[in-house]
Amino acid sequence: RTVLAEEAEELSEMYFSEQCHGSIVQFLQHHLQTHTEISDGLLIQVTTHSHLLSNVELTQLYQCIEIEENLVSCFLLQEFDTELDFSNKVSPAFSHEARDKLLIIQCDSGHLYGDL
Repeated sequence: RTVLAEEAEELSEMYFSEQCHGSIVQFLQHHLQTHTEISDGLLIQVTTHSHLLSNVELTQLYQCIEIEENLVSCFLLQEFDTELDFSNKVSPAFSHEARDKLLIIQCDSGHLYGDL
């Protein structure tokens, strides 16, 4: 066995067994359950080739991860005309009073805007 073969096996094991990315629900449940003691919250960017979530799918997502819909803010990046508009809408999610909230910002063609 070569070093390259061993590394390929390790990476394969990590990708297929250790990481939770079979679905957005599985991914969020994993991170919300394993990072319960982070006081500043989690900042996670998910890039997918899937479609944007519909309102029905968002409701199902909230139910699956057991978070009340009124504790979630969801926006489309295209809704914002300026960086100030964006900042004004998302800033409340980062305040100290905001507990157990989820902020979702969806972006059409996210693979083109990975550096946002």
